Amino acid sequence: PPLSSSGGPPPPPAAAALLGALSISGAFATPLLPTPRARSPALRGLLPRPKFTSLSAAAANGSPAEDEGSPEDWFDKLKRRLPKKPSAETLSTLGLGIVFGYGIWGTLNSILMVVVCWPIFIMRNGASPLLLQPVLKFNPKFMVYLTAVYFSFGSVMTPFLAAASVATAPAFNRLLDILQNRLKCPKWLALGALALLCTAGLGGVLVGGIILACAVCRVPVLA
Repeated sequence: PPLSSSGGPPPPPAAAALLGALSISGAFATPLLPTPRARSPALRGLLPRPKFTSLSAAAANGSPAEDEGSPEDWFDKLKRRLPKKPSAETLSTLGLGIVFGYGIWGTLNSILMVVVCWPIFIMRNGASPLLLQPVLKFNPKFMVYLTAVYFSFGSVMTPFLAAASVATAPAFNRLLDILQNRLKCPKWLALGALALLCTAGLGGVLVGGIILACAVCRVPVLA
């Protein structure tokens, strides 16, 4: 029998007819692949557009996206809202009133920390913050405890203390003016009297605050 083009024996007649039919259908068949359709101009305004966010922009540029809620951003916003430090001109115009104001508010801030730490130290350590023997002094452990609170809470309160000092400085200047002009006290006597009055008042606030805090926490003042 004659050989086929491939060198082998020719296929049977039925197989040859089947192969011919497949070749013809394959030549006229179209692939069933999805083709892109052109978007109608009338539908362009109705279909939603893809959102291009900062995250996708950073991904397209190859740079990491910035976190808007990072702790640095919150800290910067908090710093901008804090009271600003008074200028040198403002301090010079306020005179001695700013000195008394900052002294009073700074001492009140320290008193608040002592009042809060006093009963907490007694509850946690079972010891008194104030030692009566052999000499009257503060417990060294309490001083370490108080120092840690001072450099954390006290540092945060510094801008507010400065703002409060500026606000109350005119009141202290008026008190000095009353002592010097109306009561005819010398300047040194007026300063001494006002300082003594403030010290006595702050001492009473300290003692009363400690007693009240210990009563609320139900612990003795001196363990």
